[in-house]
Amino acid sequence: MANVTSEAAVKDGLVEHSVEVQTPNTDILPPVQRCSDDILRLILEECVLDECIPIDGRLDEDEAFRTSVRLSHVCGQWRAVAISTPSLWKKVNFSLNVDTEKNNSLAEVFTARVKHVPADIRIVAYSGHMDEDQLAVMRSSKYAYLRRAVSVASIDTLTMALFGEADFGPFLIGNMDILYDKAIENLSIQLNKYTDEPIDPFIAKCLPMRRLSLRNLRFGSTLDKHLSLGLANVTELSISTVYHFSLLSILRITPMIQKLELWDYYTDDPTHSDEVWQSSTLRSLSVFYSRIPWEHIRCPQLTRIQLPMRQINYIGFWPFLKRTVTITEVSGAHIITPQDFVRLANTSPQITSLITHARPGLLELLTDSQNFELQEPVFPNLIRLTILIKEDNVPYLTLERFIRARCLPRNHILSTLDHRLAHSLEALTVIIKRDLFNGRWKRLLEANFIRISLSLQSDFMIDVTSNFLMWRTARVHVWDNFDAQPLEL
Repeated sequence: MANVTSEAAVKDGLVEHSVEVQTPNTDILPPVQRCSDDILRLILEECVLDECIPIDGRLDEDEAFRTSVRLSHVCGQWRAVAISTPSLWKKVNFSLNVDTEKNNSLAEVFTARVKHVPADIRIVAYSGHMDEDQLAVMRSSKYAYLRRAVSVASIDTLTMALFGEADFGPFLIGNMDILYDKAIENLSIQLNKYTDEPIDPFIAKCLPMRRLSLRNLRFGSTLDKHLSLGLANVTELSISTVYHFSLLSILRITPMIQKLELWDYYTDDPTHSDEVWQSSTLRSLSVFYSRIPWEHIRCPQLTRIQLPMRQINYIGFWPFLKRTVTITEVSGAHIITPQDFVRLANTSPQITSLITHARPGLLELLTDSQNFELQEPVFPNLIRLTILIKEDNVPYLTLERFIRARCLPRNHILSTLDHRLAHSLEALTVIIKRDLFNGRWKRLLEANFIRISLSLQSDFMIDVTSNFLMWRTARVHVWDNFDAQPLEL
C-alpha cells in the first residue's frame, strides 16, 4: 500500500489531504470489488441520495457533491464509474462566502461531469459571515464561475438564497443576466431582506419555466410587458413578502397554473379585491397570512386547499368552501376547536383527505360524533388522514379508540366502524415527535405502520423532517398485528 497524493484530488480542488491508493490482491477480492460497473453505479447513486435526506434536521447542501468526490477517490474502478455517472454530480452548491478560486474549481468539475443530466444549482450567501470589504466586493462583482455553472446542458432547479441583513440588490442586478435565455424548470429567489430592485424585468428575459418561488422581492409598478412569456408555462407559484404584486394580473398571464402558495404580498391597488379572481386550471391553493377576497375567487378545478392561519372566520371564507364543491383535500393544521372541525365537516362533507394536528377533540369527534350532539358521523367520505403529534397531550387510548372506529376494516374483530360509514380509512399517516416515540406509541407504530419521508413544512409551518418521525399504514396486510396489543379498556 502506497501513500500518494492523488492528482485527481488536486484537480478537483475539493480535498486537502493525501489519500491511500491500494492495489487490490487479485486472488482475494471483497464483494464490492467483484461488482459490475452497473451495480457499482447504482450503489454510488444510493450513497449520494442518502446525503440529500435531512437527518435530525441537519442538511448540508454541499454534502451530496462532496460525497461524490470522496467516492471518486476510493480506487481506480470507483473513480472511472463515478466520473462517468453524471447523476452523481447534478446537485451543487456555490457559496458567495467561499473563496473565488475554490468556486472556480468547483464550477470546472461540475460542468465537466454533470453532462446532459438536469442540474440542481444553489447559489447561497450569508451576509452575517462577511465583513464590509467582502460585502462591497460581492455587491460589485460579476461572478464568472456562476456563468460557467449555468452553461450546462440542462438545469432542473436554480435557487438563489441570500440570507442576512445586507442589501443583496446590487448583486442581483449585476448577476441576474446569468438567467437570460436559460431553460430552467424551477427558479427560486429568496432574500431575507427586501430589495428595491424590481424582479419582473429579469424574469421576463428567462425562457418559460414550470415553477417559480419568490421571497422578499418586488415587482415594478407596471409589470414588464414580456413577463407573460417567462410565466406562460408556470404550473406552481409561491409568493412570500412580495411587494407591488397584483395577483389578478399574474393569474391572467399564467394560463397553466395549478398550484399557488400565498404567504405575504402587498399591492398598491386598493380596488383589486373587488374583481373576480378566476383560474380555470388552479388545483391547489395555500393561503398563510395574505388577506384575500374569498367571496370573489372562482376556481372550478380546485381540489386542494390549505386553510389560512388568521382568516378562518374571515367574511366570505366559509361560503367560498361551501360553493367550491370540487375541494376534496384540506390541510387544516390551524383549526383548533372541535366546533371548527364540525363546521368544516358540515360545510365540505365531500372531503376525502385531511391534514391536521392530532388534537384530542378531533379524534374524539371522528370516533363518536354523538358525543358532540351530532346525528351523523363527520367526514363520511374521509379516506386519508395525516395527523401531527408534537405534544404529550394526545392520550394513547384516544388514538386506539379512533383506530377501532375509523381505521380497522369492518370485518376486523376489534372494529367499531359505524354502519353508516361506507368504508374505513385507506391511509393513516402519523407524524410524531422523536421524544414521544417510545412505549406503547413505539409498539403500535412499528407493528402496523411503515416509515416514510414527506415534505410537509408548509402544512405545519415547521420542518417535520427535523425532530419528527413519519409513519403510514402499509398498503397490504394493514392492521394484521393490531390485535397483538389488546386495548386497555
